[in-house]
Parts: sequence; structure tokens; C-alpha cells
Amino acid sequence: MRLESAALCRLISVSSEMFTMRSLLCAAFLASLAAMLPIRPVGASEQMDAGYLADTRDLKTSLTYSDAENLTDMSLALAPPQPIGGPGVSLVFRARFHGRRVDPGRLAGIGLRVHYLLRSDDRVRAVRARNDIHQLSLHIDPQERSGITLDYFPASWGYSGFTAPGDEIPVVFFTMTPEELRALAMASAITGEALWTRFVFTRDEVEALQTFRRRVLPAERR
Repeated sequence: MRLESAALCRLISVSSEMFTMRSLLCAAFLASLAAMLPIRPVGASEQMDAGYLADTRDLKTSLTYSDAENLTDMSLALAPPQPIGGPGVSLVFRARFHGRRVDPGRLAGIGLRVHYLLRSDDRVRAVRARNDIHQLSLHIDPQERSGITLDYFPASWGYSGFTAPGDEIPVVFFTMTPEELRALAMASAITGEALWTRFVFTRDEVEALQTFRRRVLPAERR
């Protein structure tokens, strides 16, 4: 019986040594394989798009091309502050063109996305707030008696995600005509309301919108 126990112990010891040796050989193989592979930092283009959760950088202009749609998009992101200070909503103007370049003569359409910026404050958000206040109003030169207001109602809206009712990330999509973009670009001041938030364009934002209009719309005939 003692001999059988001793033999069993030796067998277990040998098995443990063999397992340890195999583990060491496997680790050495993986280390040598990793050393042979090229290592490079991950660039911004290889990262996952954060979508509506991403911060919007004010005055950012982007240019993208969709091979599937054969459309080129040029967008201008604005993040005007609230009159009381602090962040408000982001507005992304997007012009789409047929083909691989920005060609005002091949304009496919103009869209505007309004997104409620993520932040923590004490304002009440009712469950129906997003649906009840989903329209957008843009006031052109409100300081003038001749100022006008452009009212928009969404083509689509909503980004609920996995959240409880009332905690949604509100985003609204609008369509805009070239004439309306021209009118906005002629303004010296722009204010507005969307998603229960008031905002005022800064001087730089007004000028950026004017530049965007010149790049995406054909020159007016005189």
C-alpha cells in the first residue's frame, strides 16, 4: 500500500513538472510570436465612433464620402452657449453632394442635427419633454424690427438607447432649404430654442456659418 502511495506521489510530481514545462514553453512561444508582430499606436481613424455621446467641438468642419451612396458630406458643428452661460445644444449643419467632391452644382440636400449636450444640472425633464418640445426656432437678427423667425419641425428624432423613460439622449433631425441657409448666413445675430434649451450664436459661429454657406451653395446670380 505504501509502495502504491509513493508511486502515485511520484506520478503526480512528474505530471506537475511536465505541466509547468509546457506552460513555460507556451509562454515563451507566445512572447517570441508577439515580438515578431509589428506594434503601432491606434490612430483616431481606427477608434469606434462615439456617436451622439461624443463631445461636439465648436466650429469643426468635416468632410466624408460614402462609397455605398456615392455621396460626399460636408458638415459644420456649432455648440452655441446658453444666454445664462454653460453648454446648451449642438447644431450640426450637413450638406450632401452627389459624387466624390463638394460641388454646389450637385447639391443633394441640406440637413441639420440638434443634439442635447450631456451634462448634469437640476432642470426638470419630464418623460414627454422631448416629444412636446421637439421643434426648432431660429431667430435671425432678433434685435432688429425686421428680424424674422424660422420654425422647423423634425424629419425624425430620438435616441433612447438602454435608458429609463425620461433619461433619453435627445437628438432631432431637420431638413433645410438652400434659401433658408442663405437667410441664416446673411444674419448679423442668431438666437434660437430647441429641446427646451435657448442658445445664442457667437460672432465666430455666425461667421463660420457664412463661410459654410459660401462653400456649399452656388453663387447667387445678380
